[in-house]
Amino acid sequence: MQVSDENAGTRTDPSFDRSIALLRRADNDYEVTIDPSWWVDSGPNGGYLAAVLSRAAELEATRLGNNHRPASASIHYLRPPRVGLATVSARLIRSGRTTTVLHLDLHQEHTGTLVTSLFTLVAPTSNEPVAEAPSTDSISSPIAPNHSRSLYEGASPAYLDHWEIQPVSGHLPFSSPMNTPVGPLDCAGWIRLREDRPVDASLLAAMADAWAPVIFGVLEGPALVPTLSFNLLWRAQPTDTRWCFITLRTEVVSEGLVDESVEIRAEDGTLLLQGRQLAQIGSATHRSSWSAAGVAMVFTEGNGPCA
Repeated sequence: MQVSDENAGTRTDPSFDRSIALLRRADNDYEVTIDPSWWVDSGPNGGYLAAVLSRAAELEATRLGNNHRPASASIHYLRPPRVGLATVSARLIRSGRTTTVLHLDLHQEHTGTLVTSLFTLVAPTSNEPVAEAPSTDSISSPIAPNHSRSLYEGASPAYLDHWEIQPVSGHLPFSSPMNTPVGPLDCAGWIRLREDRPVDASLLAAMADAWAPVIFGVLEGPALVPTLSFNLLWRAQPTDTRWCFITLRTEVVSEGLVDESVEIRAEDGTLLLQGRQLAQIGSATHRSSWSAAGVAMVFTEGNGPCA
């Protein structure tokens, strides 16, 4: 039985691979079932949609005979998809020995394009343009989680149930309300998927939008913050890492728009992904699946909460 929109946001908790699974229906069309367990407010989480598109890009590059992996993506969210079947259509822009460029659209019946994107994929290489790559300091692995559910239990949209999160610095949502942010806002911590699954390009795309918006740290209450555009750069192929260290930063809040940059590193400090998104801040009076209850905490350097 097909899930209806009324069930959006239910916590069915399927595996990550099943939730982004694609079935090729034509030469360049892939079918996916939009999963309600990745819901936030009026639509699926933007990182989840980025993961679906990343996977589609990899499959299309393989179909074209290219062993290429995602290197960059520019994703634009036009309207939120519904729960249920959707189609990702791929159009080849360029195909070569080292590079594939694809235009991918996600759409549903009678709705037109909902998400549009441009992906650049490259052939794996070990060549470096410098004699010695910049060193990265090893990051201490976090202590084992002492909670069985999301850090934001009782205050989160459905998609956060897929993640284990351990903040290290910055504010949790609605913990330090103020009228106007002064200077950049930062947040950092450890994150991993709850299920035991290797980190790859699709999972990094989902992880890049998994943390609560940094701007929530200075808001008095829940607000809709839909992503308008998301740019991603995959910097290294993940090796043996489950936990990732994520750093987020908001530079400017102006004219109802907020930026947010993200950086994801492996446990050994290797830079895996960089991203930057532009989002729109809605009114705090709008209905949101976020709740201010029980999340007024502040974290400083270290692995645990501080007063």
